[in-house]
Amino acid sequence: MSYNSGTDDYIIQKHWIVRVGDGKNFKNSKFPFWGVKATAPNVLNIKSCDVLWFLCNKKNDNKIIGMATFTKLLDKRNEPLIQIETINCTDQGWDGDNWVLELHYTNLYNTEKQNIKIDEKLGQSPIISYNNNKSKIYEDLETHYNMFKFYGTCVSFPQT
Repeated sequence: MSYNSGTDDYIIQKHWIVRVGDGKNFKNSKFPFWGVKATAPNVLNIKSCDVLWFLCNKKNDNKIIGMATFTKLLDKRNEPLIQIETINCTDQGWDGDNWVLELHYTNLYNTEKQNIKIDEKLGQSPIISYNNNKSKIYEDLETHYNMFKFYGTCVSFPQT
């Protein structure tokens, strides 16, 4: 939960674990977004200001390699002729091109040195609710989030 300083409101901030395969494309990203298929469960449940945790696959130690704040969702199908807001695979620095939805984020933190691992069985979904699976996960991602926000430095991207 975080405080909205402009009002007396608290924002209920949910945490989401987003699978990024081996992490290569994620690390090569030139712009702050991750691509998922249109059929990805939970994608429409993510709200602005929610926290995204980027998780590598088992071959890469089930390691969290990044944490960011979600800003918006873009659908490439809304730009069938000319990409104005969305970005193609080559411009993003990725191999492959099988995503339809772009999960845009800000305030990306590189979390690799902290060696945060999610070894628990959470199923194969590309997007997993941390809040609904806390009892299955050893790591306290909310505490990690607060520490990164306090001590960490964000990764820089070009202006989009």
